[in-house]
Amino acid sequence: MTRKEGEVVRHVKEDSRELSMALEDILSHKEDLENFIDTEYQVKIRAQMIEEYIQDIGNINQELKQAQNKLEDKDTRNIKQDIERIEDKIDELEDSEEWKQMKSYQREKQQLKENKNNKINEIKSHISEMERGLKKLKYNIENQGLKFEGDADKLRKLKNRKINNLENISSELQEAKEKIEENNLLDDRDLEKFREGYSKLKNFSKLKKEISKAQKQIKEIDEQLEELDIKEKKEELGKEKSNLEKDLKEKKDEVRGLEEKRNERELKKQKKMIELEHFMDSLMDAEIKISEINEERR
Repeated sequence: MTRKEGEVVRHVKEDSRELSMALEDILSHKEDLENFIDTEYQVKIRAQMIEEYIQDIGNINQELKQAQNKLEDKDTRNIKQDIERIEDKIDELEDSEEWKQMKSYQREKQQLKENKNNKINEIKSHISEMERGLKKLKYNIENQGLKFEGDADKLRKLKNRKINNLENISSELQEAKEKIEENNLLDDRDLEKFREGYSKLKNFSKLKKEISKAQKQIKEIDEQLEELDIKEKKEELGKEKSNLEKDLKEKKDEVRGLEEKRNERELKKQKKMIELEHFMDSLMDAEIKISEINEERR
């Protein structure tokens, strides 16, 4: 080996010794780093994950508390009590003498209306029996020159059931029967029906007086009812009750919505707690159960 070659070898040995020491230091740091990653770093990461779970559960608890507070603000008991109070007032009103008097008036009025309508229907039923004869008579008066001494307009109103302004039509009915019979305006069957109707309508004036009397009595009862303000009192109470029932329904709808939100938060919280339990199970090789601390017992 030449001198030059010997110097090269000597320098390489010195550099190799420094390189070897440096590599040993690097390998030692690598092991320390791996140990840190496998132990302390993992513990910190897991602890951070657990803290995030706990923070999420805490946030959900706050949302749950807010939902519960809103539910308590929507207490419907006061509205229900107000409705019951109004119902009691209505019951008291309906037990009063004034209310009984009003109901008596109303029953009397209803009976009078039924009687009046029965009389009107009776008249119209008799007119129906005479209708064909009145129609034939009207045609012959207007188109065939048949002379009629009475008020033909009364017969027209009778045929059209416009009886409100008709009072005494006995002479017109008598003449109508005579003209129909004298001029053979109806066959035997229709003539018999006309005669039956005519016979029953002889008391037309009496029936009209009874109708007018009933109408007058109905008007008098209406005036007496107007003097009683008890019906208006009940209507006011009924309106107040209706408004309260509407408010109650709206509040119940709001409560259902809030309960749904609260239940959603409760489910979300339970899900987070189960996730945390599973995560803890995987770390500790044991069955972990997460339970809440009662705030009032702290």
